[in-house]
Amino acid sequence: MTADTRSLGAPPPEIWGVYHHPADSAIVAAFALVDGNGRARAALDELIARLETQANQSEVARDGFGLTRFFEGLERRIPNEQRVIAVIDDQPAGTGDKTQHWLADHARWQVRRPANHASWLLEVQSLLCAAGTERACGHSGALAALNTTTPFLWTQGR
Repeated sequence: MTADTRSLGAPPPEIWGVYHHPADSAIVAAFALVDGNGRARAALDELIARLETQANQSEVARDGFGLTRFFEGLERRIPNEQRVIAVIDDQPAGTGDKTQHWLADHARWQVRRPANHASWLLEVQSLLCAAGTERACGHSGALAALNTTTPFLWTQGR
């Protein structure tokens, strides 16, 4: 996914959640058929601000919240007609059986697993750029929180 999708006339991706834990991390985006009403932009601005300040260090993430529960919560909130992509960084590949089964049972969820953490960070930056924020494009401060061992959890509208 790159920012080039905007030139094809497709609406930009809408970021729904970011989960970061030393063992595994994920960013979840959805693609609507039409452009949103600004709600997605406001949510994205909130995400970038929290990443830059690391203000959302979540006890939930520290207490074993887990990817499956993260995905389940987003599945209930993302409109059914939207295609969903989850970019997962689980190096070494250790996403549990429960999460693997959950993803297999949800056909609208497309999963990508970059080769390493650095590649995952590049995909995160690419999605943030495509979602329409200049603050995420070329600004490493927002990604610094995802390059540490400190847990981070954010979901849209939380």
